[in-house]
Amino acid sequence: MPEEQTERSQPVEQGAEKKALSTADAQAARTTSGSEVKEVQASNPNKFESMTELPTIKDGKSLEEHQQQSFGIDMGDSTAVTAKGIEAPAKKKVSLDLRPSYVEGLKAVGNDEEAQGRFSIDYMERKAKEAFDALQKLPAEQVLIASNITPTVTNFDQMQQYPEVQSDVPNEGTIAWDPRKDAKKQIDKGLYPHRENPEEWVDNEAARLASQCFPRLAAYSVRHEGIGPHLISAILQNEQTYYRSDKDAVPDAVVRRTGALPLDMTVGPAQMKVSNIKHLAQTYPDILGSASDSTHLATDKWYATMLVGAYLDDKIQTFESWSKHPPDRTKLTKDERYQYDHALPLWKAGMETKALAMSYNPAGGKDHLNNVLKHLP
Repeated sequence: MPEEQTERSQPVEQGAEKKALSTADAQAARTTSGSEVKEVQASNPNKFESMTELPTIKDGKSLEEHQQQSFGIDMGDSTAVTAKGIEAPAKKKVSLDLRPSYVEGLKAVGNDEEAQGRFSIDYMERKAKEAFDALQKLPAEQVLIASNITPTVTNFDQMQQYPEVQSDVPNEGTIAWDPRKDAKKQIDKGLYPHRENPEEWVDNEAARLASQCFPRLAAYSVRHEGIGPHLISAILQNEQTYYRSDKDAVPDAVVRRTGALPLDMTVGPAQMKVSNIKHLAQTYPDILGSASDSTHLATDKWYATMLVGAYLDDKIQTFESWSKHPPDRTKLTKDERYQYDHALPLWKAGMETKALAMSYNPAGGKDHLNNVLKHLP
C-alpha cells in the first residue's frame, strides 16, 4: 500500500481535533486587537442589540405611550390620522386689508362693470380727500408782523449827506409775511390744478372746425364776426378754471381706466354730463361718431372741444324752436326750465352770445355768465 494511503488511514484520537481548534482560537485572541474584534462584530448580520440601548422616553411617558403619540398617517388632504383621531393642521393667522390697492379692489368686485365703476369712484375720492386733507395742514410757523422787525438805522453822516425822502412804496422790511397765504395758494393750486393754464385744455383747431361743420353754430359765428371759436374756447377755459381735483378728476380717472362711468356725472375738459355726451353723439353721429365710444372719448381735448361746439349748435336749435313755439313749462325737465328762464330771454333780446354762454350752466346765473365772458377777446 502506498505511503499516502497509510497516512489517511491512521486513526485520530477522539477530541484531539476539538482541542487543537480551541488552542488556535485562544492563540488568535491573544494576538488580535480590540478594534478588529469590534469590526468583526459589526459585520455580523445576526448581531444582538442590547436592551439597555432602548430609546429614552421624555416627560415620564412609557414606550407604548410614546409610540401611540408619534403615530400618524398623512391622508393627502392636509389632515392626518393619529392616536387622537383625525387632526387638521394649525390654521395660519390671516390679516385682512380693509383698504386694498386699486388693482386688488377691482379683482375683488369681479367682472361687474357697475361695481367696478363704483369702487373706482370710492377709491379715487378717498385718495383725493387724503391729499386735500394733507394740504390743509398749515405749517406751524411764526407769523411775522411789522412790529417784530427791527428797522435798520442809517449812519448819521449818510443821513446828513442826502435829503430825507419819504417813500410811499412798501418794501420787504415793512411788509409782514404771513405763511398762511402761501399755504392757501398751495391748497388752491392742489384743489384747482388747471386754474393757472386753462387754455392748455382747448384745441383751437377743433374749435375752428366745430364753428364751420355745425350748421347753426356756423351761421351764428358769421353773424357775430367769427366769434364761434372764441366762445367755444371761453367756455372750456371757464370749466378748467373751476376744475377740481377732489371731484372732477375722479370721474375722469375712472373713465380713462374703465372706458365708462356708471353714474351721470360730468366728464372731461368740457365737464359735460354723460347723458348730454351720448345725446350729442346720437344727434351728430357723422361728426362725433358712435355714442358707445363717446364717454371714453370725452376725456380727449380734441373731442371735448367738438362736444362744446355740438352743444352750442343744439342749443341754438332749441332757442329758435322755443321762440317760435313756446313749450309747456310744466313738462320741461329741471335743466330745461333753467334754460327757459335764464338763457332764452337773452336770446330773444338779441344777446345771442350771452344766451349761449348762459346755456352751458344756466343754474350758475350771472356769476357763470361773467366768468365765461372774461375769457372772450
